[in-house]
Amino acid sequence: MRINLRTQRLVLRQFTRADTDNLVELNSDPAVMRYLTGGRSTPREVIRDEDQV
Repeated sequence: MRINLRTQRLVLRQFTRADTDNLVELNSDPAVMRYLTGGRSTPREVIRDEDQV
């Protein structure tokens, strides 16, 4: 796992396949996606097949 930034309370790292379910849940929330995609969710297949996942 590649870690980009680490502090005492936060670790920023590259997404892995293990993150797919959490990303799908986040992307299916219109309030979260409102400013990113106009509220449209991203299909699971697209998230799963992204290079960084």
